[in-house]
Amino acid sequence: MASRDDREEQTVRIGEEDPVKREITRLPVLRVAVGVAALLVTAVLAGCAAHDSDSVQPTPNVLSQTDKDRITQATLDQLWTESGLPDTQRPTNISRVRYITLDEWADVMADCMTKQGAPTEADQGGLTYRSTDATDGQYALARYVCESMYPTDPVMLSPLNVSQLRYLYSYYIGPFRECIKKHGYDISEPPSEKVFVENYRRTPWNPLNGQNDPALSQLTAQSGPCPQRPAGLYGK
Repeated sequence: MASRDDREEQTVRIGEEDPVKREITRLPVLRVAVGVAALLVTAVLAGCAAHDSDSVQPTPNVLSQTDKDRITQATLDQLWTESGLPDTQRPTNISRVRYITLDEWADVMADCMTKQGAPTEADQGGLTYRSTDATDGQYALARYVCESMYPTDPVMLSPLNVSQLRYLYSYYIGPFRECIKKHGYDISEPPSEKVFVENYRRTPWNPLNGQNDPALSQLTAQSGPCPQRPAGLYGK
């Protein structure tokens, strides 16, 4: 494949197809990619859907600081590998400012990368910037620095536990299904809750399996009217 001219700009979007982010929880979505530890990664878009069912609120994972550091480091290692930059250029001793939530990610990253000299915009939960071959490395480096300064809360990058899976299942077959049906769609045939929980790590059930309508993808984005991730999944 011929490479593009160093001066030729292209619009780059980091979002649902990003191989390193977001949310390493194997949430089945229309578009997924492989991330850290071969877990599926979902997009992170602003907002969560209110879950008004009678489901018991889930109890998120409790991680030690050692576990948090391990997950964060694994995420950064994967991000650096994906950058294609040589290890000799990898920054060290970057001070962490704070952990951020999934819903903050796009805005925080866009602001940080812009301040790092790589103008970036938050775009419906993803990132958009214009780059050339000559500036690709600059943007990759800026993102690595910003992800190091503002890593996503590792609790939100850890696999969902049983209480969270039950809560998610209840949302899928209840409020989520009711919402997309109002727009002329429906979920795929759901398994039992028991099967859903047992198979989640191997073959997670995708409630939108086989439906590739772009309009449905927008409808079920976290910023859309029928988001796939319910509020309360990581606690109140």
